[in-house]
Amino acid sequence: MLALLACLLVSFVQARIDGLEAGSGQWVIYQDYLAWYSENGTKINDLVFTHVQRDAHGQLKYEYLHNFMLCEHSEATTRYTWAYHFRSKKDGGSGELSSLPGPGIRTGDGGGDFTSRPFIYSESCYHSLYGVDVEAHVLCPNHAWNPCDGAKRNLTRVFTKDQVEQGCGFSLVSDWLESASNAGYSNVRLYGHEMDVILAWSEQNKIKFRGITGWQFPSMRSFKYSQDTDAGKVFSLPGVAYGAFTSDVRDAQRVVLDMRPDDVAGLRCEFCTQATKSPQPAHKKDETCPNRRGGVTGVESGFVLEQSDATAGMDREEKIKFFKNLKNRQRAKKKRVKGKYSSVPKAQCVTLLEAMGLPTDGKVAELRARLDEATGQDDPKPRAPKAKGRKGGKRGRGKAERDASPPAAKKRKTDSEGKSSASMQLL
Repeated sequence: MLALLACLLVSFVQARIDGLEAGSGQWVIYQDYLAWYSENGTKINDLVFTHVQRDAHGQLKYEYLHNFMLCEHSEATTRYTWAYHFRSKKDGGSGELSSLPGPGIRTGDGGGDFTSRPFIYSESCYHSLYGVDVEAHVLCPNHAWNPCDGAKRNLTRVFTKDQVEQGCGFSLVSDWLESASNAGYSNVRLYGHEMDVILAWSEQNKIKFRGITGWQFPSMRSFKYSQDTDAGKVFSLPGVAYGAFTSDVRDAQRVVLDMRPDDVAGLRCEFCTQATKSPQPAHKKDETCPNRRGGVTGVESGFVLEQSDATAGMDREEKIKFFKNLKNRQRAKKKRVKGKYSSVPKAQCVTLLEAMGLPTDGKVAELRARLDEATGQDDPKPRAPKAKGRKGGKRGRGKAERDASPPAAKKRKTDSEGKSSASMQLL
């Protein structure tokens, strides 16, 4: 199944590359982390961007942006590198990606750094910050094809040759940059990033996002930040993405990933958000959700956190404490002693209630509770605790019971002359 999904994603991206129009400004960028070890054991990480575009003559043009750094790669280093290339030179960036004219695709490796919530959150802000129209279609784990691998093969030969000639290993970012620049590749641009600069930037640009349960970010392979409507393309809000497990799906089948914190965007109704494919505010107290099956309100369901009169005027910490207590009460309610009919199917419950002349409408939990109340089994006697120890024989009893009973004397079978049967067999 994984191999089939990988083939579908590769073919989808390849079809988009084949469909790039000459001079249209459409682009595809592969990204992947490469790594080398010098002769003295120093490790260098390289986030490489393979920029694919068609020139005015219709020929595919490949350009490689190498970003060397000595720190370990993470989502912070990935976010910093993209922001560095989107910023212009006067703003402290490189300006390599600041003039992307048309819509584009970000693809390549699908590791945790490229599908994490902070990185997806920052990618959803590219249109509002830089005016870039981008959508992500990452490859599956253990993918077998990526043009970034060829960039590593070319530079590996250069690094090995230079270190052998110098008789020592590289230890600084400038050493790797100098060696790569001597290779003489015309479509390669090199950048080095210092560790302290990346750490300072990541501290200043921390992303505060909402915790989302039930959505598997690492398993999703496709993220979009706009929707095609009758009025045209509508871009999402910063912090909102549309995710899917495969790339070739309609916008109506995607999941709305609203990562904005509650103190910024307010409480939201997840059921209405997924139904309308746009963030929707939470309902008021005692107001039923039209998209929630059964009409259960969000506060009662525990899945949709709604703004109620009890939380009006509370700050963020007080709201978190309020909803934690609400969830604890719901968990305690589930842990109560169940009745005699707690595991009886609904059809059997209906049959028993009809025989008793009781109403049969309602959910299965209500029918079981009605049977327990009618038969007086709403508080059954607790079972006796099981004895500790292994099952079977004396080891199945408790330790106190084994100590109280004296051990049985071992008897040996003897023959008529008083010799054991084992001795008789040897004679």
